[in-house]
Amino acid sequence: MRDGARVYDGPHPDTECFDRRVCSCYPNAGLPDEEGKYLETPESLAAQLEKFVDHGWLNLVGGCCGTTEKHIRAIAQMVEGKKPRVRPAEAHRAIYSGVETIEAEREHAAATGGRTDERDWSRLFKNLVAEEKWDEATDIARRQVKGGAQVVDVCLQSTEREEKKDIPEFYEKLIRKIKAPVMIDTTDPAAIEMALTYCQGKSIINSINLEDGEEKFEKVVPIAHDYGAALVVGCIDEDPVQAQAFSRERKLAIAQRSYELLTKKYDIAPEDIVFDPLVFPCATGDEIILAAQWRRWKESG
Repeated sequence: MRDGARVYDGPHPDTECFDRRVCSCYPNAGLPDEEGKYLETPESLAAQLEKFVDHGWLNLVGGCCGTTEKHIRAIAQMVEGKKPRVRPAEAHRAIYSGVETIEAEREHAAATGGRTDERDWSRLFKNLVAEEKWDEATDIARRQVKGGAQVVDVCLQSTEREEKKDIPEFYEKLIRKIKAPVMIDTTDPAAIEMALTYCQGKSIINSINLEDGEEKFEKVVPIAHDYGAALVVGCIDEDPVQAQAFSRERKLAIAQRSYELLTKKYDIAPEDIVFDPLVFPCATGDEIILAAQWRRWKESG
C-alpha cells in the first residue's frame, strides 16, 4: 500500500502545496499541445522531481503520460545515491472513505451515521425497495448525508426479498448520489463481497461476531482483507447461557477475545476494528437487561 500523486500537468514548482505524507510521484511530461505532444524534456522533468526528492518526500518516483525511456533514465540517474523518504511511525489512524474521507479521531471519536432502515425511514425504505423504486430508495441515503450523516449504513437484507438481486440495482444508483463512506449491513458473506465491488474507498462491514465460534471471522475477514474494509464486531459469543453480553464485564471480555483473534490470528489492523457493545434499552422489559442496568446504576452511586 502507498500514498502518492499522479500530477497530470507535470511536477509543480510550488512545492509548498505538496503534502509531506506523499511517498510516490509519477507525473506526466507536462500537458500535451494541440498536436498531442508532451513538451517536458527528460532533463526538466528530472530537475522538477529532484526538488521533491531533496525534501525527503518520496519513496517511489516515475513517469506517466508522455514520458519515455529517456525520461525514466534521467529520473533514475537523478535519484541515484539520494536517500528515500523515512517512513513515519505507524499512526493507527481510523479512516473510512467513499469519494470523501472521514477520520475517527481520539478527540472526536463519534461519527454520525445514517441508516436506510432507521425507524423514521424503515417503512418508507422497505416499501420503496419492495416496489423497486431505486431512485427514491437511494434518495433516502442522499438526504441523510445532506442532514449530516458521515457514514451511510445500508441494509438490504430481508426475508421477503433476495438481497443479492437488489444489491446491483440499489448500489449502482447509490454510489452516484453520495460521497460518504458506506457501511454494508448484512450477515451474508456473498452479499458483503458483492456490495463491496460497488463501493469506492474504504467501507465498513457490519458485522461479525463469535456467536458461532470463529465461523463468521473465517468467512468475512478474508473479504475485508481483499477489499481493505473495516469491521464492526458485535459483543456476542457462543456462550449457551448468555451469548449476547449484557454486563460490562461480559461485553469487555468478548471484545478483548475478538480483538486478540482479529489482530493476532487474522492480521486485522487495530484501527480497522469497530466494537458494537449492543446496548439494549430497558424499555424492552427484559429481566436480564433490567437487572444489568440496575446493577450499573447502583455501582455508579
